[in-house]
Amino acid sequence: MGVGGRIYRRVVLIHRWKDLIPDAGTWFGGLSKRRLPSDADGGMARFVAECQRAERTHLGQVLALPLFALWNPSDLFWWNVGFALVGNLPCWLIARFNRARISSILMRKGV
Repeated sequence: MGVGGRIYRRVVLIHRWKDLIPDAGTWFGGLSKRRLPSDADGGMARFVAECQRAERTHLGQVLALPLFALWNPSDLFWWNVGFALVGNLPCWLIARFNRARISSILMRKGV
């Protein structure tokens, strides 16, 4: 993953565009990943767990694409592929980047 998300900064330039993507983490009772939570909210451990949840959610939606091929005509299926990639890949990358950064901080603290 790269130490502290460095690969995401250098290759994907994530630090330049990640704040343009809305954070929907609180829509279903989760935690916003825009700011680090306080210790009262569970602290960094909860933040890491929320990032992992976001990763699974967004990757799961992309991996479910083959199911759409079962009942959609091929042109509509490819629209679904495009929508899933555009709508989920940036969010997945952001979650991985945030988790890498927080994990790096936690490793430096010895937690």
